[in-house]
Amino acid sequence: MFNVVLVDDEAKARKSLSLILASYPDVRIVAEAANGQEALDMVAVHKPDIIFLDVKMPGMSGFDVLDKLYENGNKSVKVVFLTAYDEFAIKAIKYAAFDYLLKPVDITELDSMLQRLKNDTKEIAPNAQTLMQSLNENNKFRVKTTQGYEYINYSDIVYIEGQGNYSSIIISGSVRHTISKTLKEISTLLPSSFFRIHRKYIANASFAASFRRSDFSVTLVKENETFVLPVSVRMYRKLRPGNK
Repeated sequence: MFNVVLVDDEAKARKSLSLILASYPDVRIVAEAANGQEALDMVAVHKPDIIFLDVKMPGMSGFDVLDKLYENGNKSVKVVFLTAYDEFAIKAIKYAAFDYLLKPVDITELDSMLQRLKNDTKEIAPNAQTLMQSLNENNKFRVKTTQGYEYINYSDIVYIEGQGNYSSIIISGSVRHTISKTLKEISTLLPSSFFRIHRKYIANASFAASFRRSDFSVTLVKENETFVLPVSVRMYRKLRPGNK
């Protein structure tokens, strides 16, 4: 019997996966968590065999949760990352030999993954340090220019603005790059520190200084520059503290 904790900030995603897992007699969901801190608390209390862990969550990402688990000595729990198609994340996850499932979860893939865990046939044990190193090393965004390509550190990007079939990557008030990708296409390439705040904007949480309910906006601060962007009502409710 596998005791399982589900971790996803989206209630619908947790519900969908829990309904699928209910058909497996040797799987028991012992707890659910909607954010990273809840996940750590549930693991400490229930000591599960498996954690299904969403990669992209507001605040503490799935990778951050894994880092904390290993810091706390929880190295025996099996971690299965859940992610929408994210080439950046999947490459790192594969490289470190962790299991992962694409969202929405495919039953065939879930069957295969559970069978691997039952048989414990992996030749290489998952390695959190390798995962973190891979994430840190693959932290550049490629931008096509008239001369070829330019590589931008994800950590330098303040926000991205969608403009139909094009998007602008803002590095500072005077530095921006326009690329021929929609905001939706770009969102699949970004690491978990970025979050969609509006139909036109994706922001880097590393620069978030405050959310304002009075006018539904977020303030981003980078060095001596301040950027104020609108936040949709739906996203504000999702991101605000106490509503994880």
